[in-house]
Amino acid sequence: MEEKSEVTLPAVRDLSNLSTRPPAEIILLKKAISPMAPEAEWGLFLLQARAYGLDPVKNQIQLIPRRQKNHQGNWIEKWQTLVGRQGNRVIAQRNPAYDGIDGPEPIFEDGKDGKKVLTGAWCQVWRKGIPRPFKVTVLFKEYCEVNQDGSPRALWGSKPVTMICKVAEDQAHRMGFPEDVGLY
Repeated sequence: MEEKSEVTLPAVRDLSNLSTRPPAEIILLKKAISPMAPEAEWGLFLLQARAYGLDPVKNQIQLIPRRQKNHQGNWIEKWQTLVGRQGNRVIAQRNPAYDGIDGPEPIFEDGKDGKKVLTGAWCQVWRKGIPRPFKVTVLFKEYCEVNQDGSPRALWGSKPVTMICKVAEDQAHRMGFPEDVGLY
């Protein structure tokens, strides 16, 4: 009787040790995730993904271009590592002191015309051994990204509740687990 052998393929999703990944896989990741990123920013991104044990394939950590003004007031493109909501959840839940989360919940207030207006969100995380939660309230006007004309950018315009709730949750994780959750 012939014995069947299993073929084990390298797990692309396990990027906790990027230094052992084949170069072809790293090149594929760059082409798929951020093909236009300069090499220095891509290298830093890989180091940050490894340091935090996050997986870009699972969208836990991203390298994205951001437009910002330089010192002369001109708009430039700068690459930034961004830890997503799932990434911050993974980091916080790895900590043995993690004891749950309440929220995030949006905050609405009555507007001038009687309609409800989104003004912010709150969230709180719990740590074992600490009797009170780490509660955060964030204001929409402080976090909403805007276009040059002042209108809300992209998802801030189409999904404002989702976006401000993500900010509240991420800030609560940062407050409750500052030693673990550091990147934005």
